[in-house]
Amino acid sequence: MLLLPLLPLALAVLGPASASASASPSSPLFTFPNLNVTYYYDVADFPYHPACDAAAGGPGWAQPTNEGSTACGPSVKDLDTNAVVAMNVTWLNQNGYAARLTDLCGREVQIWKEGKQVTMKGGPFFLWEGCQACATLPRIDVSLNAYIAATGDKECFRGTVGGFDVFVMDNFVRRARAAKTLLNVPALAAGFTLALTLALV
Repeated sequence: MLLLPLLPLALAVLGPASASASASPSSPLFTFPNLNVTYYYDVADFPYHPACDAAAGGPGWAQPTNEGSTACGPSVKDLDTNAVVAMNVTWLNQNGYAARLTDLCGREVQIWKEGKQVTMKGGPFFLWEGCQACATLPRIDVSLNAYIAATGDKECFRGTVGGFDVFVMDNFVRRARAAKTLLNVPALAAGFTLALTLALV
């Protein structure tokens, strides 16, 4: 049985998207059935999707998201990938910052619909960001290229498409840098000196 530190495999996810977990290393760790897929960033400059750019607010719409920090650290622009997936931020953060970095960030994410796996050049997909709206809506957020690969909606007429099963796998595509606790040596020394002085009084 695979046991993750600080992250029990029997998990209840807040919001409409419930999760179940498998104990088998060859199976997904977490399963999120019947989710919607939408897009929230676009790192690649090519191919161009003018209709989608217009629907999202015009050229440059993705720049703030591309360059912003993520729940797992580096921005999608720094990673230079369109394979990042954002999922329920409440679920992602439930065991704290350190557990998020070591247990969830960078895990492979598989997206399936009607028995077919969604694939994309530059994949596989991996978990790297938290999605606030996904805490109350049954959905995941992906790149524009991933959205088109998953839905075939090259003109972004719909913007959000449902019916996808999403699996967070037991392997890592990337690893986030673990949080470190730094000791303040001068402060510790001062505290020791004060304690010793009080003990001698």
